Amino acid sequence: METTVSGVSKFEALVHLFETDHANPTNRAIHFWIGMPLVGLGLGLLLFLNWRGIALVALGYGAMFFGHFVFEKNEPTVVKTPLGPLAAGAFVVDRLFRRPFRRSSE
Repeated sequence: METTVSGVSKFEALVHLFETDHANPTNRAIHFWIGMPLVGLGLGLLLFLNWRGIALVALGYGAMFFGHFVFEKNEPTVVKTPLGPLAAGAFVVDRLFRRPFRRSSE
């Protein structure tokens, strides 16, 4: 795994970025139970050239932005860095395959 100058892998840096930007449990719930499913469904519809998928993607991102501005009081990760969308993926991979029972505070 490629490491940065500080000795932390880029993967670990993305996981840390996601964790720090999503510390509020309400914001995390909005992301995982509303925003990400809407975005995923919308992208799936776009694969079949169903343009209603754009509306679902917009609603999903709108819900996630709402969570950041109202509950987290920070900028969404996707706005902070072009790697923002990869941070969520890195977090999910980290939890599912590398440390499935690790809590964010550990």
